[in-house]
Amino acid sequence: MLDSYTRFATQLSLEQIFVPFSLVQFKFTLTYI
Repeated sequence: MLDSYTRFATQLSLEQIFVPFSLVQFKFTLTYI
């Protein structure tokens, strides 16, 4: 139970970190084209 919850929380935090990073990368790509 605790293991699955920890995995879920880790996935959420990873998405919260990765999504803004990919958005910034996408903006940079649009700027450089």
